[in-house]
Amino acid sequence: MLGRHPDNLDVRLCLGNVEFLAGRHDAAARAYRTALAARPDWAEAKKNLALTLERTGEASDARELWRALVSHEAFGAEARLRLAASER
Repeated sequence: MLGRHPDNLDVRLCLGNVEFLAGRHDAAARAYRTALAARPDWAEAKKNLALTLERTGEASDARELWRALVSHEAFGAEARLRLAASER
């Protein structure tokens, strides 16, 4: 699908999700970063990248993304919980 639609950001996000679920976290991070480069305010891509970075040990970068989501309507509560947990 991505080969036919390389600029489709929804496909890019879905690819990241598939890579994440398959345990290919580096590939997932690349997909989410590509999506965010094109649409920097995409909250779902930020959340998914933050979760991925937690898995790859990039806690500082993950916290930066969670901070950006603290006031988001859908992801704010999760962001606050993740930030609190990372400070322990």
